[in-house]
Amino acid sequence: MKRLLLFILVASLLILSACSSKEISAGGRINHYDQNGGFYGITTTHGGKYEPVNLSPEFQKGSGLPVSFKARILDDQTNTHGWGTAVQILEIKVDYSVC
Repeated sequence: MKRLLLFILVASLLILSACSSKEISAGGRINHYDQNGGFYGITTTHGGKYEPVNLSPEFQKGSGLPVSFKARILDDQTNTHGWGTAVQILEIKVDYSVC
């Protein structure tokens, strides 16, 4: 009986941890915003707003750069600029097919 309860507990924890790591894939444009000391954000083609916590310097060049990206949503981290959802970039590339 103890083993069954332990198995159920471990399985539940694994399922919860898998559900909590939300990833998104989208296309959009990187823009620089001057508010609160300045930051870079990505506005997707569908209007989503994401604030990367780890945007590479090569993508921090002015505003309007079109990109495709994959990111992990950071639910446990509040963004300091109050602009969009904090994300950790997993993959990103310049993509001129993004409108």
